[in-house]
Amino acid sequence: MKSLNLFILFAVIVLGIPALSQNPNPNSQLQGQGRHTDEVKAVKLYPNPAIEYVNVKFDVPQAKSSTFVIHNILGSALETEVEFIDEFEARIKVKDLSSGMYLMSISNEHTGLKGAYKFIKK
Repeated sequence: MKSLNLFILFAVIVLGIPALSQNPNPNSQLQGQGRHTDEVKAVKLYPNPAIEYVNVKFDVPQAKSSTFVIHNILGSALETEVEFIDEFEARIKVKDLSSGMYLMSISNEHTGLKGAYKFIKK
């Protein structure tokens, strides 16, 4: 079931179906699609494109209780190193990833947050 969900998610991204929001300005903060509109505003990924790290900033204190998984374009989950700056922000190491487009899924059982966010690794 998990593989099917990932396949659908990547098909949505690759085919351009507007299920995930896409930021038209690549130099600004990227916001993804969560379950609720408030959640979309609550999570920001920057910088995009990223070189060494992607920062994930939350509007509410939930960073340390959230789960971060990076997927490549084929849907494979990649190992990530997460450093928590504080309750509002986490830094994910992407330095060792190849250049390309990636998807970061972020979830939090306590707040109900569940979303997927695109970013580019330079």
